[in-house]
Amino acid sequence: MAAQSICRLPEPPRGRCFDQPRVIRFLADSVAAGERRTDQYVYVGNKADFYLCRMDADTPLDCGVKLRDSDDRDRISAPMAASGASTTPTFTPAIRIPRGGRIALEIWNNTVSAQQVTFTLTGYNRYFEGDMRSFNPYAPPITAGMNDGSTPPGWRDESFIYVVDFGDVAAGTSLLNQPFRINTDADFIFRALGAAVSGATGSEVSVRWQDGMGRWRMNSPIPLNLLTVENNEQPRPVFTEIHYQAGAAPLFDVVNASASSADGLQLWLIGVKRSKQ
Repeated sequence: MAAQSICRLPEPPRGRCFDQPRVIRFLADSVAAGERRTDQYVYVGNKADFYLCRMDADTPLDCGVKLRDSDDRDRISAPMAASGASTTPTFTPAIRIPRGGRIALEIWNNTVSAQQVTFTLTGYNRYFEGDMRSFNPYAPPITAGMNDGSTPPGWRDESFIYVVDFGDVAAGTSLLNQPFRINTDADFIFRALGAAVSGATGSEVSVRWQDGMGRWRMNSPIPLNLLTVENNEQPRPVFTEIHYQAGAAPLFDVVNASASSADGLQLWLIGVKRSKQ
């Protein structure tokens, strides 16, 4: 049997349903140089609920993208930089968009000319919905970077990506004890790591971070290319997953040993928000 993802939907199984793969392509409006558009909406139609597994954004350099669900809640905390050919976050569990609902997309254009972005939303429609548990066929476990994916009884998991943005880190510079605040609305389970950087390479930039108890997970910074593949759509797993309490402020260290600046350095903390049902 082919490998399956542990991307299970948060609802318990009850009844029968039928899932059909679906891909939505959306050409966003042009965004002027230096501007931000927050009103790009993708409607999923009235035939079935849509479960979003991954988003591809064919973005130029120096642009960033965000996504909000049908309840207008951010699912990416800050614009994800597009240092490579495309930005491709994977959502586990899949994001459920009710029939008739919409997905809101944001585009931040930091270039000197107008840009137009094409989004590809991959997932599946759910017909005769009985909220039966399902797997995400587009996210193999090792590339999705997930652990067992189980949700404790009485809790609800929603996929979320925190973007830790360090900006431009000058050559030979260290940024030590940099705090990053977890939102106060829910705990966060950190399961996979992605990154974006230009200029300096992943072998020249090293990072480390604290867990939810304020303990460093590494005794010294580790080169980024040993933790993940920077500017790539495939995140690397974080084992074991790290549980951050709502409102936590873990510290990060960054060391740029390169002779070049590490421009637009971002770490993508991929996981789920966990809250009481």
